[in-house]
Amino acid sequence: MAWKSGIAKPGLQLVFNLLVFGTALVLISLQSTLIGTCLLLAVAGSMTVTYMAFTNGILLEYSTPEMHGRVMSLLSLDRGLIPVGAILAGTLASTIGVRPGLFTLGSTILVLSTLVLVFAGKRLSAISSANAVAGHGRHKGAEGADGTERPMETQAAGGGQ
Repeated sequence: MAWKSGIAKPGLQLVFNLLVFGTALVLISLQSTLIGTCLLLAVAGSMTVTYMAFTNGILLEYSTPEMHGRVMSLLSLDRGLIPVGAILAGTLASTIGVRPGLFTLGSTILVLSTLVLVFAGKRLSAISSANAVAGHGRHKGAEGADGTERPMETQAAGGGQ
C-alpha cells in the first residue's frame, strides 16, 4: 500500500491496525484449522504492512525533504530490533507454549493499543495529512493562487506563498 495523502485520521488508522493485528494473533492462537490460520495470518500480515506504510508516510509528510534520509534511517532501526522481539516471543513460547504465547502477545498488543487510544486518542486524531510541511507534496502552502494544487517543481522553484 503506497502512502496516499488526504487520509482523514492516519494516527487513528495506526491504532486500528494494531487492534486488528492483536485480534488476529489472539484468534490464530485459538484457531484449529489450517485454512483459518492461513486467513488470519494474511490479515495479520496486511496489518503489519499497512502500519509500516502509514508510519513511513506520516513521518515523511511531517518532515522536510532535507530530513527524509535521516527519518528513513531511524525508521530502519526497527529492522534491527526485530530479533529482540523474536527472542522475547521465543522465550515466551518455550516457557508457556506456542498457543498461549501467541495469545499473550496478541492480548498485550490489544491492551497496549487500547491504552494508547484512551490516553492519546485526541493527539492521534489530530494527526492529519492536511497539516504537513509546506512545499512537500500535498501540504499547506502547496496550492496556487487559484486554489488548485501546484506541481512539485513549481513549489521547489520558489513559487511558494
